[in-house]
Amino acid sequence: MMKKSNQEGFTLVEVIISIAVLSIVSVFILQMFVTSTQLNDNARDVDKVNMWTSTLMETFHLQDDPLLFGENGVFTYAATEPTEDGLIITCYFDTDWNPVESGEARDFTLKATVAHEEEGSAVPTGLAPDAPVVRGVLYSLSLEFFHLDANGNDVRLGMTQNSNYFLLEEAAQ
Repeated sequence: MMKKSNQEGFTLVEVIISIAVLSIVSVFILQMFVTSTQLNDNARDVDKVNMWTSTLMETFHLQDDPLLFGENGVFTYAATEPTEDGLIITCYFDTDWNPVESGEARDFTLKATVAHEEEGSAVPTGLAPDAPVVRGVLYSLSLEFFHLDANGNDVRLGMTQNSNYFLLEEAAQ
């Protein structure tokens, strides 16, 4: 006749089941950490885009000649391309949002388009029908930011930002 053991503890089956449950739960917890890291990186990039957009829009409005926007030290390592009604400025950034000289080491791209209407645009100074009219040039700035994804494709970050600027003829001369 066998004696019954008074030893207390866990059986091998109980230990294996508890390890399996712990493994399943830890997979979900690790996935939450990965997701939170990705969201944090995306939020940092959006914050940088907003900072650059604000800075560039304010700088654009301070220019005496907005068509020289890309040549006045606003952009480091910028490539400018003249167009019929303005210019396109392309600037590249690395992972930490530092400007880089070449498109090869880039993670982010800024494409700024500066356009203007013909000289001598007339704009009323008030809502009244007989309001005086001033003459000048209407400039517009459009900013687009792109992120280079894992496949090497440019993916737009956020929305395109647009700003208009009216430069009086007296100020332009």
